[in-house]
Amino acid sequence: MINHITRHFHIKILFVLALLQSIYLYRKIGQFQWIGIDDLLTITLIDQEVFSFIEALGSGLNLFPPLYFVLGYFLINLCDFPKEFLLWIHIPFLWLSIWLTYLILRNFSDSQIASFTTVILMTIKSAFLTQAIYVRPYCFYYVSALALLLAAIKFQKSYSTKRLILLWVSFQCLALTHYYGLPIGLLICAPLLLCNL
Repeated sequence: MINHITRHFHIKILFVLALLQSIYLYRKIGQFQWIGIDDLLTITLIDQEVFSFIEALGSGLNLFPPLYFVLGYFLINLCDFPKEFLLWIHIPFLWLSIWLTYLILRNFSDSQIASFTTVILMTIKSAFLTQAIYVRPYCFYYVSALALLLAAIKFQKSYSTKRLILLWVSFQCLALTHYYGLPIGLLICAPLLLCNL
């Protein structure tokens, strides 16, 4: 009975953490106003005709690499989602980041320690929550970095073609999401150079 309780306790802790931080994000997003210069630039960039959008992406005015803007253009202009969707997408990304953090830590410890450390990290990671109230790809960038780290750990533990493809896709997502993505991705993957595959 005790083993059964402790086996599922870590999942309940992560669920409560995700729920509490989602409520915090919900309140912060509810106070959002379209006054930030980067937020207005993002909306202006994706709220164009397709040829103007492609030309604007190539102009060098955008602060971030194209993947985020292409996804934003697809969701807002082609799928007719409201512009506020770029804010609300942060909440599922928050849940995903908590789960990915737990999976990464689980590779180095047991489930109880991994869940406890995830709670600590996601509580300290205030930059994630404060930046998430903007229409910018910080959540997407953070989740991409975690996905690449997890893919690198899995690939290092056991080489396979499937894991190599997953590593490559994760690296591309991170590199094309944020202007820091390429150096961070190279830093995450650098230890793989020392592996004997």
